[in-house]
Amino acid sequence: MKDFIRMTWKRAFHFRFVLGMFLICLAFFLDTEVSVRYIMLGQYPPTGSEGIVLYLEYVLIYGTNYKLFLIFMTLGYGCSFPADWKSGIIPGLVRRMGVKRYAGIQIVVSAVSGGVTVAGGFLIYISWMKFFLPIIPDNFRELGIYDWLEDMAYYGNLTAEDARMAVVYLGLILVLSGLTWSALTMGVSACLNHTYLVMLFPYFLSRMYMEGAKALRLPDALRIDRWFTGLVQPFPVPVCFGVLIVFCFFIIFISWFLFAKTVKWRLENG
Repeated sequence: MKDFIRMTWKRAFHFRFVLGMFLICLAFFLDTEVSVRYIMLGQYPPTGSEGIVLYLEYVLIYGTNYKLFLIFMTLGYGCSFPADWKSGIIPGLVRRMGVKRYAGIQIVVSAVSGGVTVAGGFLIYISWMKFFLPIIPDNFRELGIYDWLEDMAYYGNLTAEDARMAVVYLGLILVLSGLTWSALTMGVSACLNHTYLVMLFPYFLSRMYMEGAKALRLPDALRIDRWFTGLVQPFPVPVCFGVLIVFCFFIIFISWFLFAKTVKWRLENG
């Protein structure tokens, strides 16, 4: 089993994993305000009023491309099951380890790979911006454009320290989102059993949920998609993170159960 775990980790963190990180960074970049994109490309100098927190919040509120991270995070390992099944190696692995252990390894590695992919893409994007812009300008109090952030989730009273911590919080929330969705993707991969369907599954399920929530007019505090993009904060920060972590582990458990049951059924029924 140790050899299988080592092999699995190596498969999870290879070229496609790195590609996924850069594609996530690119998706965030494409949602960034046009003038800031020129600054990030070194074509225009900053004016002194730009700050990372302002444009990051614009991306999370108004962006559409960055949500493609739900696809790109699966490149490392989340969509690997269909190819493994077609190769015929799974029956032998399950006989040696048992279906529960096999399923547990697959779910955990997929979740970690997806979470790290999102973390890497987000860090590359923020580091790229940080090369040109501050987290928040020193004179942000004189610039009225930052006042509205005081009412946004995770910003508190909007001091420079609040702004820095908000970026950290938002990054951690996106990582938890990657962990949750990647585990669920692996969980359903045994049912879908098609690489491209598995890759697209988290994005389309997320879109369906969002449209359904809008149609039902669910309040923001009950919309898990807004929790996992850092757009709502109904409780103090530790409580919000506690809720997100509990939900993440719940989805990981459900994904393990679904994956194990489906693999067992497929082995028994061909």
